[in-house]
Amino acid sequence: VQNGLSAVTDCDLIGVHDGVRPFVKAEVVNSCFEAAARNGAAVPVTPIVQSLRMIEEGTSKSVDRTAYRAVQTPQCFRAELLRDAFAKAEHDQFTDDAAVVEAIGHPISLVVGNVENIKVTTPIDLQLAGLLSK
Repeated sequence: VQNGLSAVTDCDLIGVHDGVRPFVKAEVVNSCFEAAARNGAAVPVTPIVQSLRMIEEGTSKSVDRTAYRAVQTPQCFRAELLRDAFAKAEHDQFTDDAAVVEAIGHPISLVVGNVENIKVTTPIDLQLAGLLSK
């Protein structure tokens, strides 16, 4: 993404989308861009439906899943904010572009994602994608 930013010169908003998420709905894309235009940064999210456990120092404990959301793409940003974040952020363990923006202190707006917007990375994901594309 950082390398791609140098190729994008004349825009106010930038959307970053995983090529392995082919089922995003147009409404989600539109919502992300609208929220980014208003607030600077936006990502689509869905509720966690599985139970979660936090692992610390060899033990685990149950956590309240209602306090968590699964993050999707596209992640949308004001172009200047995203460029600034990549120039300033000092961390090498980012899992997504929103984390880079958040690292410089900018809040991330959450918009409702779509559960079909799966990330196709495992064989079972590929089977599910086959079902979703019918």
